[in-house]
Amino acid sequence: MPRYFFHSRGPVIGQHLLDRTGQQLPDVASARIIAVQAAQDLVRLNPLEAWSGWVFDVVDGDGQIALIQPFTERKNRAGR
Repeated sequence: MPRYFFHSRGPVIGQHLLDRTGQQLPDVASARIIAVQAAQDLVRLNPLEAWSGWVFDVVDGDGQIALIQPFTERKNRAGR
């Protein structure tokens, strides 16, 4: 089973945290679910923090970016 690492990166240069442990998951779709849940938990636990621009760079065991998951999703123009 592949291992995925969930590195968090902010909008300011040098603003990042590396996941050195990672998680073994069956596929990148499972990694996306974990990233979305983790981002939602962080925003919910610390709602006053400015999360705009923060992302998870989900990296596979070969060091390749498998996906980039924003902590917050942009709302469309209608506010939905």
